[in-house]
This record gives sequence, C-alpha cells and structure tokens, in this order.
Amino acid sequence: MSRADTGDLFPVVLAVPEDQRLPRGREQVKNLSALARQALQISADRSGHVLGELQKETNGRPLPCRGIYWSLTHKPRYVAAVCAPFAVGIDIEQIKPVKPALFAKVASEAEWQMMGRSEAAFFRAWTAKEAVVKAEGVGFAGFSRCRIVDLLSEDQMQLTFDQRRYYIHFSHRDGHLTAVTVRNGCCHWIYL
Repeated sequence: MSRADTGDLFPVVLAVPEDQRLPRGREQVKNLSALARQALQISADRSGHVLGELQKETNGRPLPCRGIYWSLTHKPRYVAAVCAPFAVGIDIEQIKPVKPALFAKVASEAEWQMMGRSEAAFFRAWTAKEAVVKAEGVGFAGFSRCRIVDLLSEDQMQLTFDQRRYYIHFSHRDGHLTAVTVRNGCCHWIYL
C-alpha cells in the first residue's frame, strides 16, 4: 500500500527566508505564494501524489489536479501547504493579541465556554474554521456555518460544517499555529 492510499497527510511548513520577507505588498505575496507552492510539491512528493498545473476557480478556490486536492497558506514568516485525495484545507496564523470584539465574530458563546477565552483559543478556533472553509471552498462567510463540537486533545478538535464532520490537527511552532483538515490516517507534520 502506498502512502497515498493510507489516508496519511503530509502538511509542510516552510520558514520564509529573511530576504523574502520584504518588500511588502504585491511582491511579498508573489514571493510567499511561490514558496507555498514549493511546500505543496514537497507534500505531494512525501505523500506519493503527482500534481500537474495548479489552477483556481474565478473565486480563488483551488481546483483538484488529477484528483488531488490542495491548499496553501502564508504569513510573513511561514508558508504551509498540503495535498490529499479529498477536499483539504490548511491555515497558519501567528498567535498575537486580538481585540475582544473579534471573539464574537469567530465563534459562538457556547464554543468559547468549551474552549475558554484566550489568544491561544482564539487562534485554535480561527485556524480550524479557516481550514474547514478552505476545504469547503467557501470564504469567511462560511465561519457562521462551522461549529466546534469537540476538543479531542490540545492538538486535535472536531468541527461540523452544515452537519459534515471535520477533524482538525494542529501544530505549534515559533509562536505560530497551523491547522489542517484530516479525514483518517495520521498527520505527519514536516517543518523545513
């Protein structure tokens, strides 16, 4: 059985070299996107998937390539990517202070009671829901249809999106939190 048949995921997180963190704006986004695509190729190689030309719908949703779904994310210091034979999403965020009003936009009061209110909990909810809405192919408006239903461990949680269940695996590094949607199998984080 190949790695591609096991359901195992190989999300890749790459550190952005100092010289690619600047300049800001469009040039930075271009550099980060190119680096995220390198991370995606590493994920494909590790999982045994073969990717072709990567294309997106007009709304920006990644189109499956040869039956393989893919997702990218980037921040100034890290990029991340994953591919899988099922709809998949990944998100990375730096844990930092947030305004109290943002909590209500990301999760319900019942979800905050389950998780507690802290910056770490905020970014667990944010990255998990962002990964799910990416897998679903909808934007931020999809957060309202996404619910945290169970905290399985510090590094795993379960969500629903319109009654479809999603499992999320998290990885923490250097003040950043990365979340990826998982169906079954193991999640093998790769940091380079």
